[in-house]
Amino acid sequence: MTFQESINTCFNKYAMGKGRASRGEYWYFYLFSLLVNFAMTLLVAITSHSPLVKLVTEVISLAIIIPGITVLVRRLHDTNRSAWNLLWALLPIVGWIIMLVYLVQPGTADANNYDQSERS
Repeated sequence: MTFQESINTCFNKYAMGKGRASRGEYWYFYLFSLLVNFAMTLLVAITSHSPLVKLVTEVISLAIIIPGITVLVRRLHDTNRSAWNLLWALLPIVGWIIMLVYLVQPGTADANNYDQSERS
């Protein structure tokens, strides 16, 4: 999956907690989120903290949060884990390491509890 395909998929499936997301799809969307946030931070700094620019950047940030959470849930489903595993992220350091390990693992090739179709 290419960078653009993964972003399109994440925005098209932004409200779907069902299904799977490959490692590439998740990490490409994560990279996209980082780049957008970096660009917005630069824009706010350049425009001397203009209230209008701050408002626009906050709206854009909110627009990225929901697809980011759903692609994270679908990524956990790909590794045959429940979305409840997101609660690990609430634990500083140890929880973040656990989440990172979950997110870098390959998905299940066969049908799993969250998607009955096999990966191609």
